Amino acid sequence: MYIIIYSLSPEETKSTAQTLATAFYVGISGIVGSYIRRLIMIILGLNICLD
Repeated sequence: MYIIIYSLSPEETKSTAQTLATAFYVGISGIVGSYIRRLIMIILGLNICLD
């Protein structure tokens, strides 16, 4: 992923582009991980209220 971002971004914005890509990746992985965790809990019948 970083090689693609590094090659596509202009020289003066390479570090910013990589930082934004990392932040986006970490944010999306947290959202997807929480969704999958909830699906597994529903499938297994674990009714734990985490609110």
